[in-house]
Amino acid sequence: MTKWEYMSAWVDRNWEVKTIVGYDEKRERLPQFVEFLNIVGLVGWEMVCMVSVDVGHRVFFKREKE
Repeated sequence: MTKWEYMSAWVDRNWEVKTIVGYDEKRERLPQFVEFLNIVGLVGWEMVCMVSVDVGHRVFFKREKE
């Protein structure tokens, strides 16, 4: 049975990543959304859902647990 791990990110209206839950890489600054997608995609994260609200977006990712 495949096991998954999950991560979510809060992105504001300007597509700046504001918070990340479930991803431990430490960075001096949070990247713009497209840069963030490229970074996490390289380490196996797949975006599975994006929920839009008035102040931005909550984005959900999953990857197979090692």
